[in-house]
Amino acid sequence: LSPSWKKKWIWILCISSFFIPFLFGVAFSAIFSGLPIDEKGMHLSFFDVINGYSILGGFTYTVLTLLSGCLWTSYKTLGKIQEKAALVAKIVWGAAVLLVFAYFIVFINFTTLFDSLENAPLLWSVPALCVLALLLTIFPLRKKKWLMSFVLASFAIFTLFASGFTGMYPDMLPSYIDPQYSLTLYDAAGSQLNLTVMLWVAGLILPLVITYKIWIYWLLKDKITEKNAQDYQ
Repeated sequence: LSPSWKKKWIWILCISSFFIPFLFGVAFSAIFSGLPIDEKGMHLSFFDVINGYSILGGFTYTVLTLLSGCLWTSYKTLGKIQEKAALVAKIVWGAAVLLVFAYFIVFINFTTLFDSLENAPLLWSVPALCVLALLLTIFPLRKKKWLMSFVLASFAIFTLFASGFTGMYPDMLPSYIDPQYSLTLYDAAGSQLNLTVMLWVAGLILPLVITYKIWIYWLLKDKITEKNAQDYQ
């Protein structure tokens, strides 16, 4: 392959890798902030999805994903690439902290996402764990404990999503027009037979998927060096 061909595909990979977490964050943040659902159904336009809440969410999830990617790169590589990835991770960590704080401040004060937690104060521990995990990420990062910092950053991403779903419960599609028009978990649930079948399918397939993932990570457990990465150059 020619150098220009490789360069083009590297740019395509970079751009697509940005938009995937960004659009993922936009979509879920739009749902978390509420949708235009009334007695006639949902009337969704482009600006109902692309708004201040969703854009903030898009950048928040993107920066967190970039942070975890830099930490994983630091863990899997050696030499100059590891040093560059660690340096970028430290810079991105600061941006991630600011965005996550802004995310929670905006959604707590300007949306109804976390109103339901007033009746279950213990569930405030979910967003608290998100913030705590992200703040703690910097300490193993400074000590070059890449795997620990990666685990903490990944946990922060998980609890950020969990915070949204915890706040929405029992709604699946909350309405900002009137809560009575929200689509709840009970409204969207399948029949008893359907749920039973899916339980068995998930119970059988999920362990296989987890086993496969563990096997793949075991095969690729070695560090990436200039010598064993020659095929990718």
